[in-house]
Amino acid sequence: MRRRVPVHTTTTEPASQARGETRQNKTRRDGPRVGRYISLHVRPVNMTEYTVTGQWQARDGWLAFEKTVEAPNEAVATEYAYAEFGSKHGLKRAQIEIEGVMA
Repeated sequence: MRRRVPVHTTTTEPASQARGETRQNKTRRDGPRVGRYISLHVRPVNMTEYTVTGQWQARDGWLAFEKTVEAPNEAVATEYAYAEFGSKHGLKRAQIEIEGVMA
């Protein structure tokens, strides 16, 4: 398997040696290697549980809903509710009316 070397390097040494890495710390550079070429880090975010209430348009008329989601703020909780109803029920945003978001 060929080594991937960035185009902008002008030396003949591999890119990992150009960055000063050795074989011992190559796999432990920034934590465990998750992807093939990139390590993905998950930063802890303070999530609050929000209750989104409103109504959505069904075939028989408008039905009320109450959805509990974890989100960092109220705007993101609203977006999660739109995304959930859009994916589960195939609704557009115009077919969903959000009345309130409570922490």
